Amino acid sequence: MLKRSITYTNFNGVQETKDFYFNFTTPELTRILAKLGGTIEEHVAKLQANQDHVGMIEFIELLVLGSQGEKSADGSLFVKDEETRKKFEYSMAYAELFEELLTVEGSAAAFGQGLAAGAVQTEAPKSPTQLQKEKVARIMESHPEHPGNVVTPRYDPNTGELLEGGN
Repeated sequence: MLKRSITYTNFNGVQETKDFYFNFTTPELTRILAKLGGTIEEHVAKLQANQDHVGMIEFIELLVLGSQGEKSADGSLFVKDEETRKKFEYSMAYAELFEELLTVEGSAAAFGQGLAAGAVQTEAPKSPTQLQKEKVARIMESHPEHPGNVVTPRYDPNTGELLEGGN
């Protein structure tokens, strides 16, 4: 969960500072990263490199409005319903945060990293083949006392699948 104190001038001309909370659960973040095909940082870098201003605006809206909610007093719930989203979206606090994320270099990536850290996962989901390779590597690393007994894995060059045997 990401907590941001935002200072803004409300519609009555009064300056206020309030705390706002942003959170993606692991399933929510996994869906987003799967659609992006990479990390949040990589997506932001690509948008910046391509000078894709519309894409950057849409991405900021996705991150901010998709993650903003209200935490229950006992911390057991994080409510992100339509009413909560609209109250924030139509506030000057959102306008202030939106402007910062769009104009201050590195702020959108940092915001995304903060959300990803809260949900633990920071990378796109890995393929079954990649997960299998990582598992074999962990097993091999965990048994350094028997290097002669460890079979070096072989992978099919066309499919990347683990083959039987090795060395």
